[in-house]
Amino acid sequence: MSPYLALRVRGPLAPAASGLWVELRERGYSPSRVRARSRLILELSWWMAQRELGLAELNAGVLEELLAEARADLQGSGRWFSPFSERDVLAYLRELGVVEPVVVPAPTAIDLLVARFVEYVVRERGVANRTSVYWYERVARSFLAGRVDPDTGSVAPLTASDVTGFLLGQCRDCSRWTGMRLVTSAVFLSSRQ
Repeated sequence: MSPYLALRVRGPLAPAASGLWVELRERGYSPSRVRARSRLILELSWWMAQRELGLAELNAGVLEELLAEARADLQGSGRWFSPFSERDVLAYLRELGVVEPVVVPAPTAIDLLVARFVEYVVRERGVANRTSVYWYERVARSFLAGRVDPDTGSVAPLTASDVTGFLLGQCRDCSRWTGMRLVTSAVFLSSRQ
């Protein structure tokens, strides 16, 4: 960790701060991305100290409360932490055993279809940017929301009017590029049921 940030991290997460820096640098993260994640550890440690929380009280629920408060406090300030920063810090704290591991529920039919779509977007369409892949995944989940048959748990058959209605609703105020990505998503998902 940079000496400047290492000296500033106080509170319950101070011992984890330098280890996070080393871990991220070994994974090849750029210095700016390491600083962003280190700043998140600094903020979380400060919030925990303000609430007199120790490592023993830290769990996924408490951490989510702290992150929600951080998002609300920092959103307008330009110091917002990305979901990727949050995931990296949370994964590191889980590796240390500070936060309990997540219990992963069994994947639903929508989860499986979205996973196939994301694989298609990456392999067949050549989308490599994590933000773009994340956007495609969000659109796919939005498109499939409410289309699960409650009896079987499978995705209900889609019609051309379902696809058209979704595209018209989403494309009202979007750019041409966004519209093309929406069409790619809808066409793939409607053809792969």
